[in-house]
Amino acid sequence: MNRFRDPSTPSSPGGLSEGKTGIAELAAPRHAASSMGDLGRPSGEHTRELFVSCDPASALIQHFELHPATYVALHDLACNASRRLLQALAGATGQPIEHLVIRRQGFGTLLASIDYLDCPAAHGRVLRLYCCDTDTDPATRQAVSHVLLGRSTLGVVMVGELSAQALNDLLQPLRDHLFDPHWTCRQLQFMPLASATSTSLATLAGGLGAGSGVTTRIAPLVVGSSEAWSFLARAWNQWQLQQYPLAQALLLEPFRPARESSQPMPLPVGSATTGAAPLVSAPAALTTTSAPLPASPPAPALPRNAPMSRFVRELADLPGVHALCVFEQASSKVVATTPDEPRAVDLARRGTLLMAAAATSRRSLHISSEPSELVIAGGSLSQGLRLITSQPGLAVHLLFDPAVTDWPTLRARLAAMDAALPRYTPT
Repeated sequence: MNRFRDPSTPSSPGGLSEGKTGIAELAAPRHAASSMGDLGRPSGEHTRELFVSCDPASALIQHFELHPATYVALHDLACNASRRLLQALAGATGQPIEHLVIRRQGFGTLLASIDYLDCPAAHGRVLRLYCCDTDTDPATRQAVSHVLLGRSTLGVVMVGELSAQALNDLLQPLRDHLFDPHWTCRQLQFMPLASATSTSLATLAGGLGAGSGVTTRIAPLVVGSSEAWSFLARAWNQWQLQQYPLAQALLLEPFRPARESSQPMPLPVGSATTGAAPLVSAPAALTTTSAPLPASPPAPALPRNAPMSRFVRELADLPGVHALCVFEQASSKVVATTPDEPRAVDLARRGTLLMAAAATSRRSLHISSEPSELVIAGGSLSQGLRLITSQPGLAVHLLFDPAVTDWPTLRARLAAMDAALPRYTPT
């Protein structure tokens, strides 16, 4: 349970000090903080107060680093839809919208107010939904939105009516912050609220930046909060079932948001004056679809007895090989690597990025087939990438010394080792 101390009371033994976190601990009653690690202490009906000595975004970062949370972030891009969706869900579930009020320690100055809803899920469980449309000044709103979206389990981005150029400009911050060290969200669901935006989004979101390890889905045109909830719940449930057994998955149940469901989602009064925070520091997505949220292809999990460790070990023993990593091409997830290889994650991410760039170049040149391997030579180390044909969706990225070996030699050994692997057919 997360506890906080009032600045006028002494710290409890072992408690976090304000000097360490910038968050003033408050001596809340035992029931004050829920199992979700609530910030602050109750200060009124459906309201909690948090006193901080730093800015609100930094306080949130500190909290989520100490108490990683499972939640959905609702973010607006050139629209005002997230708050309305939250209100519709509150009406349908009978759950109140809660408010987290962040104040300056010692002065009580209001810094920001964040709305959220604890949405009922299956088997009496709860999933929290945060609204990124924070009541605060624009700069703080942008910073808080970045933290809420970047630390979420699923980020839902609702996009208002925009021209292709305007949408491209608003998506640019995502491309500029693909590998933000504080970004942990791996699932983004885009919801276009206008038909023109839907077309542009399908084109632009696919190029946000391969190699980020983030899966992006694009819903068809969303009209009303009922449709928005349907796509949100479907994306969430699909991800949960990919990550956990059915008995452990936190699943959302279908229901129709009260009265809001038949009304169109609100579009901006003007893209420059909506008050919605620009989507910044978000990672880009690797895979997109414009279909109505079909199930994402599951990551090509290998059979439990697949000898990938032997494959990696034998490859690492080849003369001239300095580092290697087997990874999922779609998600950049490391599947197998040599022990204590510090570059494994980077090899996976850069491997995905390079193969995606090669595929884009081939399509631009009207070459229909996808690349199966890629070699980059220069300096003391060369890079080699090759798809593992016996394991659909997997590839290997290795660094080798061209003074010791060459790619034709390595390719021959890779092909032989690949052929020796048990062939995996996704079910």
